Amino acid sequence: MRERATRAHADRGTTAAADRHRRRRGTLVVDALDTSTVARLQLLAGNAAVTRMLSGHPATVQRQPKTGSPGVVVHPASQLSADEIVRRLKKNKNVPDFLKKSLFSKNGAIVIPANKVPKAPAGTFSDFLQPFIDAITSPDWQITTAASTIEINGTPPDKLTFKQVVTPHLSKGQRLGASVKTGPGEKTFMADTLFSQDKEIIFGWTVPASSTEQLKTSRGLVVIVTKITVTDPQGRTKEFTPTEDEVLESVMHEIAAHAGRITAGLPDTHGNRAVEDISDDIAKFFRYSDAARGVVPFSTATRIFEFVGAKPAAKP
Repeated sequence: MRERATRAHADRGTTAAADRHRRRRGTLVVDALDTSTVARLQLLAGNAAVTRMLSGHPATVQRQPKTGSPGVVVHPASQLSADEIVRRLKKNKNVPDFLKKSLFSKNGAIVIPANKVPKAPAGTFSDFLQPFIDAITSPDWQITTAASTIEINGTPPDKLTFKQVVTPHLSKGQRLGASVKTGPGEKTFMADTLFSQDKEIIFGWTVPASSTEQLKTSRGLVVIVTKITVTDPQGRTKEFTPTEDEVLESVMHEIAAHAGRITAGLPDTHGNRAVEDISDDIAKFFRYSDAARGVVPFSTATRIFEFVGAKPAAKP
């Protein structure tokens, strides 16, 4: 079967504010109709933490403000604390040992102390490492967990439509978005919604500081999905919980492939060679299979597609 196009364009009619942050998320289009395509896309786009690619938009370089204490601050509403995220990273067998030794939690933030900056083992090279360090040693980022809902309509297996909304865990009254000038001396807050209508499962999203005004931190926001509620075409609803490996891969992917690149003033959209190399690096830590001779799909994404009746296409 010929591989389908792997890059999606922005939905027509989205607001400028929504489009502004949609470009920033780690993205991966997961086509429910072809599991071989799913595997290849997850290898290419990594984001274990999937979302969609916006190749129709040029990568926009945004430099973050350099004020505040370094470290990725965990939002008070996050369902995972800094201590818990660091503990899980250090305990996980797939996280490289040279990285585990450098990660700590301090005052509610994930930090890398100045005397503990990690280095790749002699004779090796890690595409993900420098942007990962850049993000965590900067004062540019905050992180929180999220829940997503996916409503699927249509006729399985090949005539399904998806509507997916990711809702970050934030404090009461906080929303993503930014104030825009709407008249002389007048500004109006325009809320942003993290949503997708592509056939995909989203595990993470990176939002630039330009859309986190109400958080009042001058930091961008890394969003990690920890619960997915799916409604199939028959109206059945089922809740899925990403595995710990999927959550940790998403944390590393979003911080390195997106947050770190933005901090460095570099393009962070998928399709960029450096972003794909970072994605590939991290995906191999968690999902490389000797039997498959490559990176395998997310198990949670596979279970969701099975639940909604999306069958893999026959191989040619």
